[in-house]
Amino acid sequence: MRLKLIAAALALSTALTPVQAHAGIVSGIVALVSGALNAVGVSVVAQAVIGSALLSVGGALGSVLIGIALNFAVNALFAPDAGSLPAPQPQEIQGNFLQAEAARFMLGGRLRVGGQVILAEVKDGLLYKLVAQGDAEATTEISTYLSDIAVTLDGDGNVTDDEFKYNGGTYFAIEKRAGTPSQAASSTLTAAFTEWTANHKGAGVSDTLLTLRAPSNEAYNRIRRHRGVLGLGEPDVTRAAWYGRYYDPRNDSNNGGSGTERVDDPTTWGPNLGNCALFWATHRMDAERFNNDSGDINWTNVAAQADICDEQVQDRYANFANRYEVALAINKDRHTNKQAEDWILGACDGVLWTDDDGKLGLYVGKYDSDPDLVLTDADIGDIESMDGNDGESLATHYIASYTEPNFAFKGTQSATWVAPDYVVSDKIKTQKVEIYQVPNHNQTIRLLKAAIGRQHETKRLAVQAGIRGIFAKRRRFIRLNLASDAALSGIYEVVPGADTFDGLTIPLVLIRCDDDRWNLTAGEEGERPNFNTTITVDNSLTNIIQANMSVQPAQIANTSGTSSVRLLATFTKPTREDVIVQIQYRLKTTSIWEEFSVRTEDGAGTSAIVSDGATYEYRWRVYTISGSASDWSAIYEVVATADATAPGALSATSVDDTVAGQATYKWTAPSSLNYYATRVYRADGASADFDDANEIRIEPGLPSDPDTHTETGLSAGDYRAWLEPLNGSLVAGTRVGPIDFTIT
Repeated sequence: MRLKLIAAALALSTALTPVQAHAGIVSGIVALVSGALNAVGVSVVAQAVIGSALLSVGGALGSVLIGIALNFAVNALFAPDAGSLPAPQPQEIQGNFLQAEAARFMLGGRLRVGGQVILAEVKDGLLYKLVAQGDAEATTEISTYLSDIAVTLDGDGNVTDDEFKYNGGTYFAIEKRAGTPSQAASSTLTAAFTEWTANHKGAGVSDTLLTLRAPSNEAYNRIRRHRGVLGLGEPDVTRAAWYGRYYDPRNDSNNGGSGTERVDDPTTWGPNLGNCALFWATHRMDAERFNNDSGDINWTNVAAQADICDEQVQDRYANFANRYEVALAINKDRHTNKQAEDWILGACDGVLWTDDDGKLGLYVGKYDSDPDLVLTDADIGDIESMDGNDGESLATHYIASYTEPNFAFKGTQSATWVAPDYVVSDKIKTQKVEIYQVPNHNQTIRLLKAAIGRQHETKRLAVQAGIRGIFAKRRRFIRLNLASDAALSGIYEVVPGADTFDGLTIPLVLIRCDDDRWNLTAGEEGERPNFNTTITVDNSLTNIIQANMSVQPAQIANTSGTSSVRLLATFTKPTREDVIVQIQYRLKTTSIWEEFSVRTEDGAGTSAIVSDGATYEYRWRVYTISGSASDWSAIYEVVATADATAPGALSATSVDDTVAGQATYKWTAPSSLNYYATRVYRADGASADFDDANEIRIEPGLPSDPDTHTETGLSAGDYRAWLEPLNGSLVAGTRVGPIDFTIT
């Protein structure tokens, strides 16, 4: 074996490379191995740079490596300036839109999606807006959002959150359809529109119908204040759910698993739970994507890699999640098959391979401590290595943008990952990466670590192998066991590359790999961003407590010298300046509420003139001009009294029981000028007390005059009576009694 160690200084002196040699070698060879993170889909490193970097290795081996480089879709993770589209950002799919030709989305995994407005009509005071999420079934609901606010629905689909109500009334209703192949047309729409027939099934399309009831003039500014796509004050509608279905060979008893799923019968497939390996294979078979036959895929491999994706990983917050999860909205009209596949593979640091029969498979990112292929000196024709200078020409700090379900599925930034070979200096170089298809912070950091580990790894080998090297093309890891150079022995990650060129030698690019490349040790994850990007509006208002609200009768002097009465309210002023106090009152036994005239800023309010001596009910609440309101208080009672001074005592009180079946109550009114009437009470039984008595009569009269009231139809027996004087406000004076009498 011939071994060559080429230093960075030698590479710098090479006239064939137009860039700094260290940077060229790093971005060239490392770009090749970074194909595992194609899924980020940001850009492609320029082939000229790759070619020149590899040529700087020198000799015939460099020429061989050029051929490898030019056959690669190079990783875009660290080259965001050119090439393929980035994975869709959450805000790209979390809105409603109108266009002449509807975009069609293939949805997979845990997503929050807006979508195309399919129907928008106003009829009979109702606004109907139907939004199609995509060509995928919503298998499990997570939450529904109006104008970026998560809402709660009652059993009839009414939105019950205060933000979308006014004075307790509901105005918004939501109807969601899963998008099953057998679903029927919306009963709401078929009932409202004769043009919407039973044939409008929307089979296979998940959609959400928003119905907005016509608000009152008072509620209009509150209910129609949103900025939806129609421009009618309606909110945008977005829906978080698990979308799509995929085939899982582990659940197919005909394909090495156990279960009733069948690869050629999509109706048997289970829900898409974001497993990268299963999503990749199903995307490959989709008739509108790669359209591979199921026989083109190595399902044994897919099942094994799916198991790895489903492994549970614990984050720094003691939460468990799958090792690799992907959530993706693929625009069928815009995103190419390769772009979508790159995004799926990027979420699991995956690379493609083919087996001996030409069937497709993949390897997701996980360290293999015991590769089944070992290459020795006898297998190696030539090796060239490059030892880079730590941190030179590379970024030192890395930040990834991903999607955070805990923040209403918003795009956010991860904790900063610092390159392990970073040397503290005055030169900090930050690199940003977009992997919005990843909905997990821990997974995001693990992907950063794996990619950065490749880019900063100093042990990189360009190998010219013998015929056994062809087996390395079908593996992700191999072991080198070199007696001639024990320092180069160890486990290496194989960069997927070109086929054999001359039938005699196999070109390989290898990167040294350690056992924690895809796992995080204690403290490595960093803190997930703790800000919440969800828009929340707290419309809760606290009502005035009973102890801070007083309603009492107040006398009003008339020009005639007599008094009228109204109700006077005093209360503790609210601390919020935008809060208004509302007080209502009504005569007891009636149902029509009337309004106090309230001066919130003064902490006071008054009713109109009320009936003297009558009992009134009252209640109160607080609200804002936007329509937010507290609950009403309990209902309380007050007696309207213009004159609070009791009249004097009655005299000459008695009961005449000489006539069968009747009693004549007698008294002389007091001389008090405010005397109005006498109230008569009667109870049955010689030993009855006042608590058993019933009011019989209020008999008006004049001060100082004798007066009577006769009650007829009484049964024979013993009775007791009480008499009390009243003023005009029905304030009672001293009660007289009991007065015993017997009816014959």
